Amino acid sequence: MGNYVTSGMATASFVLGIISIFIGWIPFVGQIPSILAIVFGFIGLSNIKKSKRMGGKLLAEWGIALGAFWIVLLILLIVFGIGWGVFSNLT
Repeated sequence: MGNYVTSGMATASFVLGIISIFIGWIPFVGQIPSILAIVFGFIGLSNIKKSKRMGGKLLAEWGIALGAFWIVLLILLIVFGIGWGVFSNLT
């Protein structure tokens, strides 16, 4: 086994993904860590692919997954909220 270095971007992605769990529900502010987790995760994966001595693929993947979870959840809440508002006024 060689000396591996964990990608800083992958670590940042994972940390921001965890932060988004706790503040992802806050309007406007909570989505910033989610978006950054996704961006940093893809940058980290790209860096890991280019370098044979860099690790942290799982951290980057988890960061992307956690960030994407909150973005998808936000979109679903908006869609259901609009639907609720539209259909509740029909009766």
